[in-house]
Amino acid sequence: ADNWSAPDALADPFLDRLGYVYGAGRWGEKAPGARVFAAQLANVQAASLSRSTNLHGVLSTDHPFEYLGGLCLAIRHAGGQAPPLYRTAARAGAPKAVAARDFLAAEMRSRYTNRSWIKAMQAEGYAGTLAVVDLADNLFGWQATAPGMVRPDQWQALHDVYVRDERRLGVRQWFETHNPSAERQVLARMRDAIRKGFWSPDADTRRELE
Repeated sequence: ADNWSAPDALADPFLDRLGYVYGAGRWGEKAPGARVFAAQLANVQAASLSRSTNLHGVLSTDHPFEYLGGLCLAIRHAGGQAPPLYRTAARAGAPKAVAARDFLAAEMRSRYTNRSWIKAMQAEGYAGTLAVVDLADNLFGWQATAPGMVRPDQWQALHDVYVRDERRLGVRQWFETHNPSAERQVLARMRDAIRKGFWSPDADTRRELE
């Protein structure tokens, strides 16, 4: 949702929903007024999300920004500094941790702005358009919870590929043929990014969005 004006509006629900006590005879109980979870978060120095698959990255579903991004937001809200975020690959072999922002950047380049991936989504028709909606929503989710994860040029890349059609793949016609609503949702999310101050595109880009 985008009906919030300050990060606290997102941090409070995260702390409330994950702040239940388990152990010592208590299972899933709320500790009224204790703010135990927030107190623990204030000194966190780094956070990592482990994944053991190549199927999902940090932009293909909303869970990564909900949990890792939400954790970053809650740590700042609890009085700590925004911690470095990592994505740990736990597949066969030696686990490897990379900066989550670098993983996101690589995922954008290799998947969402990649001609082969886009053509594969186009072949899926309606279902493929939904993957682009998820991309826009999840990029916005990361931006809202962990601003350092997303760069303005990545919003511009989203525009250049899916609005300007710089790959010359007929993406506008693909949307209009299979799911015009998906195109409107992607455009609306890019406008949200501008409205929230996450991205300040040039006049040509703004005109093309309109």
